[in-house]
Amino acid sequence: MAGTPALAECKAQVRSESRSLQGYICLLAHMGEGQEEALRFLDARMRLDPRNPRPHLYAGIIRSLVGQRVDPREWRVAVEGFAREHDVAGEIYASTSLLSAMCLGNGVCDDQALELLRRIRELARSSARVDLQQVAEIWTMKLSFVMDDMDGAEGAERRLLALGPPRSLWIQSESLQARAHLMAMLADYRRMRALYVQLLGMLDADDPRRPLALGGLAAATVHLAMQRLESPATAERLLREAITEQERAGRPLLYVELGSLASRVQLAMLLGSTPESFSLLRSALGEHLSRTSFSYPMYPRLLLSELLATADPPRLGEALGVAEDAVKEAFTGTDFEKVRALVLRSRIRFRMGEFSLARADGLAALDRAERLREQQRAMPLRLRYAQSLSFAYQSLAGALARYRPAGDTGALDEAFQVMERLRARGLMETLLAGERTDEPVAVRPPTLGQVQARLAPTEALLSYQIWRPEPTMDAPYREGSSWVTVVTRSRVEAFAIPNADVLDPQIRAWTGLLERRDGSDRAAGAMLHQELLAAPLASLPHGMERLVIVPDGALHRLPFDALSRAPGEPYLAERFSVSISPSASLWVRLRAAPPLPPGKLLVLADPSSGSSAQSILRDASGAFGALVHARREAEVALAAFPSGSEMRAGAPASETFLKLASLEGVSLLHLATHAVVDELDPEHAAVVLAPGSAAEDGRLEPQEIGRLALDGRTVVLAGCETSAGPVFRGEGVMSLARAFFGAGASAVVGTLDRARDDEAAVFFSTMYRALARGVSVGEAVTAAKREAIRRGAPPAAWSDVVLLGNADARPRAREMPALLPLALTGAAVGLVGLGARWRRRGARRLSQRQTDGPPDVHRDRLG
Repeated sequence: MAGTPALAECKAQVRSESRSLQGYICLLAHMGEGQEEALRFLDARMRLDPRNPRPHLYAGIIRSLVGQRVDPREWRVAVEGFAREHDVAGEIYASTSLLSAMCLGNGVCDDQALELLRRIRELARSSARVDLQQVAEIWTMKLSFVMDDMDGAEGAERRLLALGPPRSLWIQSESLQARAHLMAMLADYRRMRALYVQLLGMLDADDPRRPLALGGLAAATVHLAMQRLESPATAERLLREAITEQERAGRPLLYVELGSLASRVQLAMLLGSTPESFSLLRSALGEHLSRTSFSYPMYPRLLLSELLATADPPRLGEALGVAEDAVKEAFTGTDFEKVRALVLRSRIRFRMGEFSLARADGLAALDRAERLREQQRAMPLRLRYAQSLSFAYQSLAGALARYRPAGDTGALDEAFQVMERLRARGLMETLLAGERTDEPVAVRPPTLGQVQARLAPTEALLSYQIWRPEPTMDAPYREGSSWVTVVTRSRVEAFAIPNADVLDPQIRAWTGLLERRDGSDRAAGAMLHQELLAAPLASLPHGMERLVIVPDGALHRLPFDALSRAPGEPYLAERFSVSISPSASLWVRLRAAPPLPPGKLLVLADPSSGSSAQSILRDASGAFGALVHARREAEVALAAFPSGSEMRAGAPASETFLKLASLEGVSLLHLATHAVVDELDPEHAAVVLAPGSAAEDGRLEPQEIGRLALDGRTVVLAGCETSAGPVFRGEGVMSLARAFFGAGASAVVGTLDRARDDEAAVFFSTMYRALARGVSVGEAVTAAKREAIRRGAPPAAWSDVVLLGNADARPRAREMPALLPLALTGAAVGLVGLGARWRRRGARRLSQRQTDGPPDVHRDRLG
């Protein structure tokens, strides 16, 4: 170790400066080969100078790092010694070690531990030393982890970063590891990996912290490999290297995902059911159980039990025994541990045919998951944290559907409600809580009977649940099942469908083919139709005309309307009027609400023209162009509604105006504007308007949208990707459309992908001509799609427009003024040529993707 002082030099420094921490810190660099000699030296120093707290502190640190138990009295001796010397730094470091023994090692933090943390924070604050305040925030994060308080952990992280750059390499290492662990708990493995890459870049090749940093990088990589976002071969190489380096350095465990024991479990998870995996897990479990200090046998137990249960042939008796041990361990720890252990035992009991016991375990796990979820106070964090709990809901719902006794409709109803406890949960809590969006609110999912009571005689609801075979340390499960539940007024049925590992690549490939606009999508679309729709549609009673689809996972990005039974067969849009709902709970709520009386239109169009809005954001092409056809589209919309309706275009289409506008008498809000999706942070998505005042930036973001008074109104979002965004497991797609539902909208018409300005203008103009007749928004959207198909428009021109929410919303009265047809004809005359161009495009097949793009005047709505 060329860059590390020899052990003899460290000892000499301690002898010469026994009251300085530097020599003792030097000893920590000799973990592994030199640790026994270092411990003998420190024990001798304690006998020589018993009132010096430093040998007590660092001997305890070395012993705890190698897995030996340290009597808490040793830490207290160190704390009291530093306090006696008025050495604030030493007292804080010794107190954090005592805190680790009291709290982190036991998995439970009592009032004494919390009081000690308060003492640490107060000492750091009163010292006015930035480095000590940084240490206090890192330990606040660590205790928050134990208590499953992600709010507390994120708050401490924000304060830590606000203190500026870490004042030492040790603090920087501790900071990055704590922040990476937070990302692991929130299942954000990309950010976890980035933090460990940063840490490895700072450490010398012989730095004793490097093996654990390599273990963290390997842990993040293996989880990304499970999500098919990284090469399994790369993950395996990193894990084997990490195991070797961590064992050589004597680092068996730090955080639950760091250390040689954790890396062994991760390698077994990657390899699956192999003899090496069983050997790795049994050795890791044995070493966990033999440790006298911090240990965590839960992880090897979870994976070992699952591999036994899914072996060929299954070894269910052994698996149940391991699961029982996991449950016993969990009930001495936190609620999150109980969730994991109960889900494990539930899965095995389902396989063993113990349906009632399995069901009870699954429901008990959900009760604890609900408590954990409600513990996270801030809604954005609650939604992210809920993703780490989604496996409990998905596993139970799939098992209830798969293992239900023949003819047991009650189990199907329960599976449906389990998924509804997960779907769009944050959105429902926001609606129920009103202004108190950070307070947990009881959400009662509807029964299948309540859904049936709200369905029209010619209407069916299709509720999808998609299992993702992506094992994690917390939920090491590959096996699961996916279902679609079909609900009509008279019957309920469930059909098995492929899992996400089959569907996701098919959906990506098909949506890519749609963009080619040459008909090459038809065969791939027919395959998806067979997998997702064939059996459900065949089961429908005669005379069904309308479908309400509740998607899951990648299905949120699927334009169902463009699917067909075979090339040349009618599209789904030609056979059914289709609407989408984030959840059945939201759909029932919207359908049960008193309808808003038909009224006027408010339209904001093309704010980038003649305003500063186009400087707010730029797309990848470097421009943020005017929406040439948006004004004509808006004029057609205006002509379809009674007098008193209003159109604001250019600079008057402002954020300030919309926030202050009285929507009294307005039944439909139309925004013909640019929209921006943020896949990394959905809270920064925006509808782009003119600012309107110095107080606004022209970005109408989700939190601001949620404060609009849209009770019962219909919203049309004609910009790009307004129904798209990152998909949170369970919660669904975090789109701009979702934000408008949070503001009380009854129906939202949005888009899944980028829209060409000219094609969008034709589509929405056709939709408004239908609305002028007083039809429902569902009928109007369907009419526009069928008219586009009749004209020969490719699916890419119409299928990405989706109707979400209540398709029965009727924003326009049935009565039509005598001159309205003439007004609509005049407003739409400029769009006739565009419809004719659709027919010409449909008459020829393109042999390759259109790469020249439309001229500038027909730019995408995102630029």
